[in-house]
Amino acid sequence: MNIEFGLAGFIPNELEIKDQQHFSDFPLNILFGSQAVIDGVHTIGTALYEPDFSSYVEDEKTKSMTYFNIYDVAMQWCVLLEYNKKEKSYTGKKYMNKELISEAIGSEWNNFFTRLTMVGLSKSEKCKFEKAED
Repeated sequence: MNIEFGLAGFIPNELEIKDQQHFSDFPLNILFGSQAVIDGVHTIGTALYEPDFSSYVEDEKTKSMTYFNIYDVAMQWCVLLEYNKKEKSYTGKKYMNKELISEAIGSEWNNFFTRLTMVGLSKSEKCKFEKAED
C-alpha cells in the first residue's frame, strides 16, 4: 500500500445557544483532517469533535470545556479548550487516553483554530474516510 499525506487547518463557527451566552467563546465543533493518496486514490480523513456540555467549568479567570471525537465510541480522543477571560486567549490540547498529542495557544479565533487543527489526524485516530472530489 502506497500512502502520501497532506494536512489542513479548519476554522469552526462559534457556538450560539439562545439564553446560554456563557458558551459563546467556544466553537460549535472542531474538525481535524488529513489528505492522503492511498494506492493512487485521493482520500480525505476527518475527525469531528463535539462539545460535552457537562464538562463546562467556569471560574473568575477561565472557562473550559471538553470536546469528544464522534467516531470514537470509547471516548479516548478529546480536545480540552480553555478560554482565559482576562487575556481573551485560548489554549487547546488534544489528547488520546490522557496522553497529550498536540497543543495550541492563541488570542485570535481564526489563527488559534488554524494552529490547533493543522496537525491533522493522528495515527490510530478514529475518523471518517471519503474519496476526494477531483
